[in-house]
Amino acid sequence: MSGRHGRDEDRRLAGHRRDGEDDGVDSERAVAPGQQISQEDYYERGREFRSWLAATGKPCFGDLDGKAARALFGEFCSLWNAGGLPAEYYSGKLDADLADSGRTSFKWGFVNRLGDEERMTLLAARDSVQVESDKSATLVDEMASARAERERKQQRKEAWERREAERAAAERADREEAMARADRVSGSGPSSSVAAEAVAVARRLKEPSTAEVMAQLGLKEGDTVTIKPRTDAE
Repeated sequence: MSGRHGRDEDRRLAGHRRDGEDDGVDSERAVAPGQQISQEDYYERGREFRSWLAATGKPCFGDLDGKAARALFGEFCSLWNAGGLPAEYYSGKLDADLADSGRTSFKWGFVNRLGDEERMTLLAARDSVQVESDKSATLVDEMASARAERERKQQRKEAWERREAERAAAERADREEAMARADRVSGSGPSSSVAAEAVAVARRLKEPSTAEVMAQLGLKEGDTVTIKPRTDAE
């Protein structure tokens, strides 16, 4: 009889275990009433945290950077410690699908086969990669900024060179105009003494202009110069 009684007891206990499994109870995750958590439980309570994110409509865990995730976990800890979460968070009866839905907006099939701690470690590694990516992006921005500054300097140099070329061309035009005006004032072509003097003045001036040449000759606009022929007596 004792053997039969033992088998009946085994079946009864097995039935209780199956009932517990059907209820979705995870005894390893169940906590005693009033048990407090902190940032040190960030990985251990990853499933509950992700479930809370999904249930409250907050960003998916996988879409948060490390700093934002830690800040939200702080809010979660406060609610947990105040007993403000539904009973299933404390009893180990959380729906695993809800936790998975809060993991990320992208579906990684292989992640579903990992344990909670492995998942959190993997996502923490993703955060580390994101930090390095941010550093790389910053470096790229700095390089792009330096290149843009070099291009701006080159553009300023080219603009200065164009202005200098235009100024030099204008100076040449002024010199030519000054010599031509001197020829017209003399009335006898560049062979006259006035024209020769005008040419000499134009050549002496670093930046000659018509007004400067006429000033050197003591002429005003509209003046008429009469050239007397040289005589043997002179």
